[in-house]
Amino acid sequence: GWVSCARGGFLHTTDAGSNWIYVNPFPSDTVVCFSDPAINMTWVGTTHGCSIGTIGSFANPQGAVIYCTTNGGTNWDKIILSSEPGVMGIQVQFADVNNGWALTYNFSSGQGSFLRTTDSGNNWTPQNGIGIFYFVDASNGWAYTGSGQNAGDPPYSIHKTTNGGVSWSEQFSDNTAGRYNAIRFADLNNGWVVGENGKVLKTTNGGANWNLVTNTGVNPDETCKTVFSLDANNVWIPSKANDSQQTPFVQYSSDGGASWSQQITPLGTTQGSNAIFSICLVN
Repeated sequence: GWVSCARGGFLHTTDAGSNWIYVNPFPSDTVVCFSDPAINMTWVGTTHGCSIGTIGSFANPQGAVIYCTTNGGTNWDKIILSSEPGVMGIQVQFADVNNGWALTYNFSSGQGSFLRTTDSGNNWTPQNGIGIFYFVDASNGWAYTGSGQNAGDPPYSIHKTTNGGVSWSEQFSDNTAGRYNAIRFADLNNGWVVGENGKVLKTTNGGANWNLVTNTGVNPDETCKTVFSLDANNVWIPSKANDSQQTPFVQYSSDGGASWSQQITPLGTTQGSNAIFSICLVN
């Protein structure tokens, strides 16, 4: 198991979490990582992994860098994606050991840039892109975005590619308040998008149709930070309560969203304003 850390390092366990060691591939680098761990690190099996970071600081970003390993962290390669002032590293994902995608964003100009690799991250080339993405294989992926500065204004849209990002087609457009914040597909058909104002959308046909799900029980006053769908039936969406602790909780469905049950977490019992940024289950 691996945990991405704020300054370009990792925590690593090889005994199911009983012991953890700190790994810093390039300790002399001044690197910060984007705040959402659900999208700044990706692994394929136990051998191939990458993490994207920002050169400099959040206050003064100076480009984007990716650290990659193909042997379980014994050795690491460093790839500078950009050294342009204002650019931050946002997202990286691999669909298999060869095919991966990366997103950087220039907060000065408001422009995103996309790159793709087909050789395990040794080389990255400019790629067509839309926004925050999720790929289920080397060809099929989805992405969401908004309009305006930092893509924060409606309309919010969902797009699909069937050729690895060479081209994208819009599937859905949404003018209601609340930007999207996370996307996840369990397979080629079943996918979820969540966001602000407790917004939850679902597709069962690869995005040909997207439906607003209103029975989830998430807090409409809070942003859903992530979503995890294990298969067509089992899905988890976190939220926060309107209590003094802003206690995080998880809404779980075992029937594809037809009904939901609440799972209480121990987070928020000692300090408020916690949020759940990432969920992952293997079964």
